[in-house]
Amino acid sequence: MSHWVTLVMRCRRGRLASVLIVASAACGTTELESDREPFRPSASVEGKWTREAIGAGTNLLSVAGLEGPGATNVFVGGADGSIFRLDGNRWTQTEFASSAAPSTRARAAITGLWASDAARVFAVGGGDQGFVLRFDGARWQIHESIPRMGVTTVWGSNRVLYVGGRSFVRANAVDDLSIESGSRRSVDLFGIGLEIRAGWTTRNADAARETWLVGPSDVGTGATKVLHRHDDRSEGFVETNLQYLLGYFPSEEAGREIAGATFTTIWGRDANNVWVAGDRGIARWSGRLGAHWRAELWSSGSPAPGEREREAWPNIRALYGDSHETVYAVGKKGRILRRDSSVESATVPEQPTKWKEIPRLTNEDLNAVWVSARGDVFAVGNRGVVVRYMAPDQEL
Repeated sequence: MSHWVTLVMRCRRGRLASVLIVASAACGTTELESDREPFRPSASVEGKWTREAIGAGTNLLSVAGLEGPGATNVFVGGADGSIFRLDGNRWTQTEFASSAAPSTRARAAITGLWASDAARVFAVGGGDQGFVLRFDGARWQIHESIPRMGVTTVWGSNRVLYVGGRSFVRANAVDDLSIESGSRRSVDLFGIGLEIRAGWTTRNADAARETWLVGPSDVGTGATKVLHRHDDRSEGFVETNLQYLLGYFPSEEAGREIAGATFTTIWGRDANNVWVAGDRGIARWSGRLGAHWRAELWSSGSPAPGEREREAWPNIRALYGDSHETVYAVGKKGRILRRDSSVESATVPEQPTKWKEIPRLTNEDLNAVWVSARGDVFAVGNRGVVVRYMAPDQEL
């Protein structure tokens, strides 16, 4: 049996903000609002959700695409090292140079993809024997200029490439991936290291780009850290404060929940609107409210031991958004959540918003998501599953 619980937080201006969640009386886990109410897209996002399968059942771990008229150039990476490309309406398996072929790469899972343009698509993965690949429009080749050990994620901003894992590198994606001056080979937070699981950078055209990194600390308890750097010209990162994620005066139990939460993905619309997500839910960074994290969807309480209860948590694995202020989150058992920022109040920015779940088209875990500027969605997961949303024709 479940009941509605409203989590109330006081912002620094003295106003109250509430986040609506559903808690289970039995185990304290979250039941999403949309589990009760079917997803009904608004007129502005009407389109078609479909499911398909590619790659002969391989687990799909990453996805990225190129912007343009329609979602016709999308890349998907698999756990077996294969990379598929949607060119128009047909999926094909891309070709590799002999030195970059999956058979020559140990533990060759493609864990990250990012596309700058048709001749500059980047893939990373490979675990301890990491690699960075570049697609030149015809085939994939190994890039030796970037440190490769332990790379797991890649992202970019304009023509700047960022690679993370057990190291952090910023490179020029245009001039043959030359390492930019001042780029750090490792993340140093006053002696506290970080194993980077994900990152995001604002899209500024100049060096005044802000960057966020998320992942477990490689020392001590291994608790998740979220680091922030205000300027690409700066060497250091600072740790953002997750302590007030559940309110400015959290209970002792809430403090333990936050400390034990695992965040694995991050994405932002701009420097004032960044979302981080993981096993217990989703939180938003709002620079307009005193620069702090605030839970928007959270599974409160401590479930009974065992994976069965823990699976009731949101378990978000990836985030991405479009140019129309919509953010998507995907996770275990085919879960896709949608957040429409356009419903927020312009005068009361701390007004709570609701993440709504889209009716599931698969029970397979979804591991990554990419959204085009026009609103096309590609969510990829285990056993070759691709869940797609085709936005209606609209003028950008």
